[in-house]
Formats: sequence, C-alpha cells, structure tokens
Amino acid sequence: MVVTRPNSTNQSMVLSLPEVGSIFAKKYANTAIHSVELKTDKLKYFYRVEGYSIGNTYTVDIDIVTGKTSKEKIGGKPKAIIGNIFNVRNVVQPEVAQNTAQLALGDGAVAKGWKLTAKDNAISYRIYMQQAGMESYVTVDAKTGAVTDKSQATPIPPEPEPEPGTPLNKLFGFSRDDGSDDK
Repeated sequence: MVVTRPNSTNQSMVLSLPEVGSIFAKKYANTAIHSVELKTDKLKYFYRVEGYSIGNTYTVDIDIVTGKTSKEKIGGKPKAIIGNIFNVRNVVQPEVAQNTAQLALGDGAVAKGWKLTAKDNAISYRIYMQQAGMESYVTVDAKTGAVTDKSQATPIPPEPEPEPGTPLNKLFGFSRDDGSDDK
C-alpha cells in the first residue's frame, strides 16, 4: 500500500502517526497497535509497527514517506493484549515528545529516534538523544507529554571502520555504483 501526499511544493511529507495506524489497520484487520518505532537502515527511514490480534502478533515496516510496507512477519499468539495496546489517535505526536525530551536535556540535545510502546496500561515514548558526545534516552508519557524518566548519559561509541577497499555504494547500502538500489 502506498500513500500519495503531494503538498503545495510537490515535496514528500512524512506520514503522521494516525496515517501509519490506518495503514496497519487496513493491512491487518481486527488488530490493535502495541508499538511504533522510527528506525533507519542504510539511509532509509521507516516505522516498525507491531500489533496484536487475539491469535497473532504482526510486525511490518512502513516507509515514512510513501507508506509502502515491507518485511512483514506474523508470529504466534501475544502473551497479553489488555494494557499492551493503544490507539495512535489518543497520544501526543512524536514531534511533541521529541521537543519535550530536548527541553529536558537542554542546549545541544538532538533527538536521534524514538519508540512508542504500550506496556502494563502505560503508553510512553522512549526518545533516543545525543548531546556533547554522549547518548541517553528520555521517557515521555504519551498521554500527557510529561517527562517520566531520563537515563544516565554514556559516551557515543565510535563507528566501526569499513574494510579497506569497500566501495562507497556498499557502505551506504546501494547495490549499484550509480547510487540506485535495485534490490
């Protein structure tokens, strides 16, 4: 499924949380969402959505711009559904949670990703942050937008060095030398 959303400048726009929820619900009828995470893989950004039905657990990746789905997995029966699901229309939006986390850490804090999860009747964002060569996370209540926890900051580990002679297209996840991806 692909969502087309041209704006006044014909540039792509990132899907909102309610749009991601709609894509998931259309793909998997009679399900509810357990978690949504903003992820990246070799310069490609996507939402990883996990949800439950009475008999199965569903996981799918949804492109943040097009809404195209990939890497679908259907697993066994979830251990607990009640208290571990949420409605994406009843939570603060990711941008609000990220701004709250940045304000909680102060100048120079940058959000690098997030995960929204329902667990034991609580719905929260874990916002992954970097600041002054350190990384940490801030937990934000998804209903109120209030900070509920901050982790201890730790040094950002260095990036692994590529093998000598590795072509740039392989480093960035493209399969062809011209930068396109024909996978």
